Amino acid sequence: MALPALLREHGEEIEADLLRVYGVDLLDLWRGRLTPRRLLVLIRGLPPGSALGRAMGGDVALSDEVTATRMAAWQIDRKSTRLNSSHLKL
Repeated sequence: MALPALLREHGEEIEADLLRVYGVDLLDLWRGRLTPRRLLVLIRGLPPGSALGRAMGGDVALSDEVTATRMAAWQIDRKSTRLNSSHLKL
């Protein structure tokens, strides 16, 4: 997505993320202190679970912690299912 469209659709999320993650004010783009290229680099570098990620959905909507928790739960469930099915074979 091009920067103007991204800012139109998710400007508030980007503004919040820039301040929270980098301490950068989005208004610096219009003040001449932040280039469009640099802004895109910062946006692409936002961590999973950022406000922008949550707004856009997909894999970036979940933080690393949530992803790790879901993976652990899936592995436990898988092991439990295998154990239960092995007892049934006895």
